[in-house]
Amino acid sequence: MGLNEIIARIGTSVGLTPRERTGYNDYPPRTSSQDQAGVEAAGEVDVGEPRFHDILRKLSPSNRRLIRELAFKLATAQPLADQATDESSNLQEFVDSWLLSLTVRGRSLKTIALYGNYVCRLLEKYPSPTRNDLQELLAQRAFTVGVHAQGNAINAYRSFFTYLTDNNIITNNPAAGLKSPSRPLRERNIPPASDIARLLTAPMLNDRDRAIIRTLSSCGLRIGELLSLKRSDDVDLEKMRLRVIGKGNKQRSVPMTEETAACIQRYLITAPPSVWLFPGNDPTRPYSESGLDNRFASLCKKAKVKPIKPHQLRHYLASYLLKKGVNLKVVSQILGHASPSVTANVYWHLLDESEREKAYYQAKPLQDVDEEIMMRSAVAQLSFEFDIEPEEV
Repeated sequence: MGLNEIIARIGTSVGLTPRERTGYNDYPPRTSSQDQAGVEAAGEVDVGEPRFHDILRKLSPSNRRLIRELAFKLATAQPLADQATDESSNLQEFVDSWLLSLTVRGRSLKTIALYGNYVCRLLEKYPSPTRNDLQELLAQRAFTVGVHAQGNAINAYRSFFTYLTDNNIITNNPAAGLKSPSRPLRERNIPPASDIARLLTAPMLNDRDRAIIRTLSSCGLRIGELLSLKRSDDVDLEKMRLRVIGKGNKQRSVPMTEETAACIQRYLITAPPSVWLFPGNDPTRPYSESGLDNRFASLCKKAKVKPIKPHQLRHYLASYLLKKGVNLKVVSQILGHASPSVTANVYWHLLDESEREKAYYQAKPLQDVDEEIMMRSAVAQLSFEFDIEPEEV
């Protein structure tokens, strides 16, 4: 089964029209500001050939699980054909099969679209890039993009060329040994409890707003994780737990507070029927991330609090747990990080603060001075009671 047939069948299974399955947005070179902004396409070009990463970008979250299952079955139905080629061949034709492999491995839609963008732009400039070509391009980008974007590009190059070498498409990996630039540590912007309280008690909030804010604040979910929750599959109000599908399609169980469970219960009484816990205006589709961002901005403005982004509530929970002395591994599991080291790298400033406070209180500064003061006070009291000179006690 050819890749184009696989893509066409995937597009059909999720209800895309023939036009949607053949039209795609191209990836021309863009400015540094566009590079930072993400993977927005510049214009539609109908080339008659389906692009896997563009079909992915048309999918709603409701089809994320379906497409991963379908992609895996179709990709494994027949082993990858012998695609050995000489080093001078155009590598563009292998981009879609590489992106398909990323989908099978459970990489997120955003990661797949971002990686596809970086590699397509690379191959437009260098159809068969060498190590020197990669280093030249990265050197040019270093003056126009940030460390984070540069690291993402290097990760994309390594993933693509490793795929090609693993499948005997090329013999020399030009990205082998490329190292991502070190990313400076930065403190997360954590909203204060007073602002969250003011937001939760604002009169313009509806039941869905309160349920969303409480769920994000008490469970620490990523926005995509929250919006992909299904009522019957993922929400257990009796046991007060959520089944969450996180990065890499990894599943975890997250506890919720009694107040959060009660808030969700009140919301569901009047919520429109839907598969999704938090549907959008169309009950058949989940709430969109952009819609949630806009709603938060509107609520904060009306409540007269400093703007709070939905993802900041995840940082609030992490900071609260760490300041309360919750074990780093437990916090990492709740947040769905790959390891405690990831949590430590993200919230390093909180860990340092906690360690400083712990060491400070254990050292008990001025303890010897306070003990001397207490002794002198006791001597003075004895002198007064027995009418003797302090020097004689």
